[in-house]
Amino acid sequence: MYLHSVLKGVVVGSAVALSLLLVPLSYAQELRSFRSWNYPDRYIRHRSSLGYVDPIVANDKLGRKDATFRIVPGLTGKCRSFESVNYPGHFLRHQNYRLKLAKQTDDQLFKEDATFWVLFGPANSEGRSFESVNFPKHYIRHSNFELWLAKSDGSPLLKKDATFIISPPLTEHPPGGPIDLLNRPCSGSGEIKLAAEVTLERPSIVLRPCCHESRPSRCRRRPAREAQGQGSTPGSG
Repeated sequence: MYLHSVLKGVVVGSAVALSLLLVPLSYAQELRSFRSWNYPDRYIRHRSSLGYVDPIVANDKLGRKDATFRIVPGLTGKCRSFESVNYPGHFLRHQNYRLKLAKQTDDQLFKEDATFWVLFGPANSEGRSFESVNFPKHYIRHSNFELWLAKSDGSPLLKKDATFIISPPLTEHPPGGPIDLLNRPCSGSGEIKLAAEVTLERPSIVLRPCCHESRPSRCRRRPAREAQGQGSTPGSG
């Protein structure tokens, strides 16, 4: 009887251990909203499956959902992707240079179109910019309050239009002040480690996530001089 109980315990324990091993490891996933740097009352949102920067107010329940995204490990296996909180399985992607919300597919093109580097904002280091993985030096920017993927021209206007403040999720918090919780070491939990690199054709230094792992030859030490912000004068919209 005692031996039977021991053997039964071993079998049950082994089954539990095996089930734990079979559970896929999950990355840390954070809900965030993205506020325009030069139009601080406007946030990135999806509307009719297209990307915009729209004004969001506290009583706009639909807008607050549309403007909240889950930051997940990039669909290509690096960088980051942005999943809609109210349309799970739908991601921000570029298509014909327009930012859209689209249902995830398994093809490589979709994965690349929906994956972005997270950088320090060119207008101000408190903000962040998002560079396309498969279109280098092309960044998410707003133009006429629509979201587009645009090639950097080094202009002050593009720097402002391509800079966003990572903010608390609007589904949980009303529109408010800036917050940035992404500047943390890279680990198995999917957190971001930032390494210095020049970009946007400007002399200031910005950061790329985990570039020491994916593009080590391009990583550089960050200089002591901090890049100066460009201010918050409205851009093209």
